[in-house]
Amino acid sequence: MGERGFAQSRPAGFGFELYAKDIPSYFELCNQETLLLPMCETAGFLNQVEEIAALPGVDGIFVGPFDLSVALQAPGQFDTLEFNAALQRIVAACQANAKPAFIFCANPGMAMRYAAMGYQGLALGIDLQVLVASYRSLVQEVQQELSKQPQE
Repeated sequence: MGERGFAQSRPAGFGFELYAKDIPSYFELCNQETLLLPMCETAGFLNQVEEIAALPGVDGIFVGPFDLSVALQAPGQFDTLEFNAALQRIVAACQANAKPAFIFCANPGMAMRYAAMGYQGLALGIDLQVLVASYRSLVQEVQQELSKQPQE
């Protein structure tokens, strides 16, 4: 199922006391902590989800709901019967193989909904969206404080 690259850098944990200190133990640790999560974002994947979930080495399935909604001819429509049936089918395929189902969640409401469906891995937000929202909040706070200051 592919080959591991070798990123012997601090961000990868190489050389840290809590991580591996030598190359063989580094590879062993990385292999223990790596998950293989194929992305279900197409109708073709959905049509084979049971077979894919059963593959040795596959640790679970990760759903990209936006792309999946496009593949199901209903872009951004997450409340259709077909979309919800697809999500249930994916969870069932994972559960049948004792593997977790993961899904991207654009907001806390989606996270709660998908958790109730049986999704165990919830990716909440996108790094860029979180960063932009944080900066907007900071700018608003500064603007509010500046507006309280007397004008000269």
